[in-house]
Amino acid sequence: MKTSRRPRLESFIFNQENTGKGYASEALKLLCKYLFEAFQVNRLEVRVAAGNDGSEKVAQKCGFNLEGTHREAAYSKGKLYDMHCYALLRREWAANKQMQPTAERVS
Repeated sequence: MKTSRRPRLESFIFNQENTGKGYASEALKLLCKYLFEAFQVNRLEVRVAAGNDGSEKVAQKCGFNLEGTHREAAYSKGKLYDMHCYALLRREWAANKQMQPTAERVS
């Protein structure tokens, strides 16, 4: 892996060498834990480009439920893309220990 004087989290998590190791799922679980515990939010949403199977799996693994498709909602490189909207409610997150970060589940 290349080093940088200005490290970026997404560069590490989404680097091809790190795909499939669970880093993105663990990062999303930690972010959910922080947001639900530090703020009085009831709902978190994740928007994923339709066809981005890896990101959809991360959202699903973290307990997010597909709620619908925002048609042609994102524009990149001269093209419009559909976006899938996933959501996670506080009560769903609190009820499922598998959604907690790995460090939280160690016995």
